[in-house]
Amino acid sequence: MFRRAGVALLLGLCAGAVAAQEPQDLLANMREALQTRDFAGEVVLLREGQLEALSVDHVAAGDRTDITPLNRADGELSRSGQQVTFAADRVVDLGEALRVDAPEFAQSYQLRIVGEDRVAGRPVQVIEALPRDAWRFGRRFWVDRESGLPLRSAIRAADGNIIEQWMFTRIELRRVAPPVYGDRAQPEHFVGPQSESLAQTRYRIDGAPDGFGLLAASRSPDSEHLVLADGMSKVSVFVEPLKRDQQVLTGAHRRGALHVFGRVIPGHQVVVVGEVPAATVERIAQGVTAVSGG
Repeated sequence: MFRRAGVALLLGLCAGAVAAQEPQDLLANMREALQTRDFAGEVVLLREGQLEALSVDHVAAGDRTDITPLNRADGELSRSGQQVTFAADRVVDLGEALRVDAPEFAQSYQLRIVGEDRVAGRPVQVIEALPRDAWRFGRRFWVDRESGLPLRSAIRAADGNIIEQWMFTRIELRRVAPPVYGDRAQPEHFVGPQSESLAQTRYRIDGAPDGFGLLAASRSPDSEHLVLADGMSKVSVFVEPLKRDQQVLTGAHRRGALHVFGRVIPGHQVVVVGEVPAATVERIAQGVTAVSGG
């Protein structure tokens, strides 16, 4: 069943000092840094009035991030590439869907630098991504001037209220390595069971909000996982066969900035999950249709 994997995890670091002043350049450096820097540290996550302490360990060579709760004993979250597994129900979205060079990004967000601050004792620049419509959330990043690391991030609703935020309280920068993906902006498809060409998916999504395009697809013999992205936010779509006496998931559900919508299509359960407004995951879920002959 779905593991709320869509959402996935966001983090970026930069190998050298951040000299650029344009917000597009700063965010591009954040993305590049994920491919070049090993790091470890501690993060606090504030969601729905609850504060959680987490240990974060990232290894660039394997594009892997492990997140372990420090004030709970209910499991660890691991990400390898686009694949995410976890036992705990906590996710820290640190930013790997970020692609400021993608046409969808400029179509979906407006960037600006809003000031300077200090986080974990380090000077940062504060960058804001304002959504151009109601189909996505706004975000702020507190970017370390020296390393390019986003030391803090906040997700904002349309009314400006913060829905969810995380912040490093301690960070240790480690080895710097060549970019994992070389000159490519990102891998075309993620590694999964029988990873498929985007043209060979068995399901299509009709009527997705403008700016959300199909980024990746993976399938096993009886299930499929599609990922849509707009240059910053990712939405995962899971389609799995219904089993006898299975409890189905229908309607809307929420956990902080994470929204989930489930519905049933003939013989299958559809679950859509992402750090986007509730209306967005519902619209995408309602547009899931089997491809004839897929």
